[in-house]
Amino acid sequence: MSQWTTLAARVGGKWQLPLLVVSTVTLPASVVMLRPNAGKLPLKEASETLEVYISSGAYERAIELGEILVARDDCVDEACAPVHLQMARARFGLARRTSARTPAAGKAVLEHYREAAKYRQRFTAADYEHLGQSLEWDDQFTAALDWYDKSVEAGFDNALELRRHMFILRRDAVDTPLEELNEHIDLFLADAGDDRLDLRLWGIQEKLYVLDALGRIYEGETVLALEEDRFVGSDLQNRFRYYGAWISYRMGRFDEAEARLRTLRNRVDEGDVVNAMSGWLLGSVVLFDGAPQRPLEALSFFEDVVGNHPEGPYVVASRLGMAEAFAYLERHEEAAAAYRQSIEELQAPHDRRLLNRDVVRSSLGVIAERERRAGHLQAALEYAELAVSLIDRRNVDQSVVYLQQLGQIQAQFAERLTVERTREREAPELQVQQADAFARRFDPQELFAAGGETFAELAKIDVDNERRSAQASWQAAEMFGKAGQRRKAIQRYREFSVERPTNRLVPRALLRIGQLHQAAGHLDRAVEVYQDGYRRFPQTLDGIRMLVPMAECYVSMGPDQLDLAEKTLRVVLDDADVFTPDAPEFADALFLLGDVLERQGAYERAIATLDEVLTRYPADPRVWRARFLLADSYRQSGLALRREVADAKFEGEIERIRSESLSRFMAAQLLYRQLIKQYELRGLARLKPLEAVYLRHAYLYEADCYFEAQDYRHALKLYEEAAGTYKRLASGLAAYVQVINCHVFLGQPREARAALARAQVLVKTMSPTTLARRVSPQTREDWQAYFDWLAESELF
Repeated sequence: MSQWTTLAARVGGKWQLPLLVVSTVTLPASVVMLRPNAGKLPLKEASETLEVYISSGAYERAIELGEILVARDDCVDEACAPVHLQMARARFGLARRTSARTPAAGKAVLEHYREAAKYRQRFTAADYEHLGQSLEWDDQFTAALDWYDKSVEAGFDNALELRRHMFILRRDAVDTPLEELNEHIDLFLADAGDDRLDLRLWGIQEKLYVLDALGRIYEGETVLALEEDRFVGSDLQNRFRYYGAWISYRMGRFDEAEARLRTLRNRVDEGDVVNAMSGWLLGSVVLFDGAPQRPLEALSFFEDVVGNHPEGPYVVASRLGMAEAFAYLERHEEAAAAYRQSIEELQAPHDRRLLNRDVVRSSLGVIAERERRAGHLQAALEYAELAVSLIDRRNVDQSVVYLQQLGQIQAQFAERLTVERTREREAPELQVQQADAFARRFDPQELFAAGGETFAELAKIDVDNERRSAQASWQAAEMFGKAGQRRKAIQRYREFSVERPTNRLVPRALLRIGQLHQAAGHLDRAVEVYQDGYRRFPQTLDGIRMLVPMAECYVSMGPDQLDLAEKTLRVVLDDADVFTPDAPEFADALFLLGDVLERQGAYERAIATLDEVLTRYPADPRVWRARFLLADSYRQSGLALRREVADAKFEGEIERIRSESLSRFMAAQLLYRQLIKQYELRGLARLKPLEAVYLRHAYLYEADCYFEAQDYRHALKLYEEAAGTYKRLASGLAAYVQVINCHVFLGQPREARAALARAQVLVKTMSPTTLARRVSPQTREDWQAYFDWLAESELF
C-alpha cells in the first residue's frame, strides 16, 4: 500500500515528477492495481489517488473510483468528506472539459461540495470558483456571485479575469442598480494595472457604457483624458481613440464624431477590429445624425463591416444597421431578411449592449410606426410582426406597446384592402393601383381575424388595467365581426357585456350581436336581442339605434310582420327625442318606412313619406331606390283609382277618379323618366345588378303609364325600344305583349300580327338559361303556348 502514498508524495512536489510522465506511465499501472483493491483501499489513500487522477485530468477515472468509494459502508460522515471534495472537483473538471455545463451537471458538483462542507473540508480559491460556476449553470446568478467573491478574497490566480466575469453577470444576469455597477467598475479599474491594458480598456469601455446609461456621458471625456497617456503608442491606441468618437456620437456631436471616425478608419487595416468598430459607428452616425438623410451611405459602411469581418459583435450590430438602412431606402424585402438574420444571431454569444432583443425590437417598432404613417402598411405589418416575436409576455407594459401597434396595423391594412376590393368589384375596369404590389396576397378577412387574435391576447395580458383591457376586448370583437367569424364575435361581445355590465359600450355590444344574427339570417334571434337591448337601454343612443335593424328584420320576415315594422319605425320618427331629421338613424327609418308602406299597398302614405325622403336627403345614394318606389307608388295608386271607377255611381265622381288616376300616371311617368336619364348618364355598364333591374322596370313601367293614360302611340314607341333593348331577356317578351296590345288599340291589326310573329321567333331563339324556371316565372313552353293561342284566337 505504501506505493500509493509514495506516488502521492511525488506528485505533491517532493520528487517534482513531470505531470505528463505521471499521467502516461504511472497511472495505467496504478489503475490495473486499483480495480481489484478499490473496495479495500483505505479511504485516505483512496482520496489521495483521486487527487492524482484529477491533477492529471483523468476525470472519468476519478469519478469511477469515487462512485465505488462513496458506495462503501465505511465511507460515511467525516471519513467520506475528502472523497466528496475530490468527486466535486472531478465532476466539475469533466463538465467544463466536455462543455456539459448543464443544470444537472452543476447540481451534481454542488451536492458533493455540500457533503464536503458539512465536515469542514478546506476549500481552495479554485473550489470557490467551481461553486460559482456550478451555480451559474443552474442560473443561480446571485449565489454564484457570492462564491466568486470568496474566490477572489481567497486569492484566485486569475482574479482580474474573474472580476470581469462577475461584472458581466451583475450587468446582464442580475438586476443590479446602475450606481452599484458604477462602483464595481471603479474598483476594477483601480486594481487593473498597466500590465493588462486589454483588461483596463475593457473596464474603460464598461465605465463609459454605465455613465451613458446614467445620463452622465459627459463625464466620459474626463475618464478618457485621465487614461490617454497609458495607451499612447500601444497596440490598443486606436481602440482607445474609438471611444472618444463614440462619446461625441452619444453627446449628439455628429459632425465631430463623423470626422474622428473617418480619420480613425484611415489609420487601420480593413481586417483590424477597429475597422469593424468604426465602420458600425460611422454607419450609425450618418443614418441617425438628426434625421435619416443618408441611408445609402450608412448602408455602405455596414456592408463594409459585414464583408471584411467574418464574425464579431460589430458584424452582428452592422447587420441590424443594414436592416434599418434598407427600411429607410424602402427596400423592405431586404430589410425584413436582414432583421430576421439579426434575430437569429441573438442566439449566439456576443456583446449584448450592441445587439439584444430590446434593441432589435425597439428598432422594428420604430420602423413599423414610420411605415404605418407613410401608408406602407404591408411593410409595417411585417416589421410589427417581427417586433412582437421578440416581446417578453411576462413584461406587461412591453407587451401592450407592441401588441397594440400590431393590432392597429392589422386593422388599418384590412380596412384599406376591403375598400380597394370593393372599388374593384364596383368598377372592374378601374383596377386599384396598389402602393404595395404584393398586397393582393393578403385576404382582408384573414387580416381582421389576425387582428382579433392580437387584441384578444392584449386584453388577456393587460387585465390589471381595466380601461385598456376593455378597449382591447372590444376591438377583438370588432375585428372578429369584420372577419366574418360570427360565432367568435358574438362570444366576445357577450363576454364583454357580462364581464363589464356598467360599461357604456354594453348597449352597442347588444346591437352588434343583433346585427350579426341578422346578417346570418337568424331573424328571430336578432329581434330577440334588439328587443332586449331596447328594453334595457331605452334612453341610450345605441339602445334606440336597435329599432331600425329590428324593423328591417320584420320586413325580411314577410308581409305578416309589416305592421310591426311600421310601428317600430314610428317610434324612431315620432317618439324618439334622441334623433333629429339630420341624424343618420332618422334617415334610415324614413327610407325604410317608405319601403314598408309601399309593400303594404298604402300608396298614398307611401307617396307622402317618399316625397319627404327625396326632399330631405337629395344627395343620399338611396334616393335611386326611393325615386323608383315613389314612381311605383304613384303608378299603383293610379291603378287602384282606375279600379274604383267600377264602383262609382255618378258621372262626376267617375270623371274625378279618372282625372286623379291620370295625374297619378303622369307623375309616375315623370319620375321614371328622371330615373332613366340619371341611370343612362352614369353609363349602363357601371350600374350595379340591382340598379340594372330598376332601370329595366323603369323602361317598362314608364310605357305602362302612357298605356294606362291611353296614349298608345307614345306607349308603343317605348315598348318597342324596351323590346329591342331586352330582346335576350324575358322582359323583352313582356314588352312585345304590350306592343301587340298598343297596335290593337290603335286599330292596326296587321302591325299587331307582325309584332306577334316577331315575338314567336324571339321566343324560339332565346337562350334556355334565360327562360329557365329559376330565372323567369314563365318557361319557354309557357310563352310559346301563349303566343300560339294569341295567333289562333283571331282577336286581330
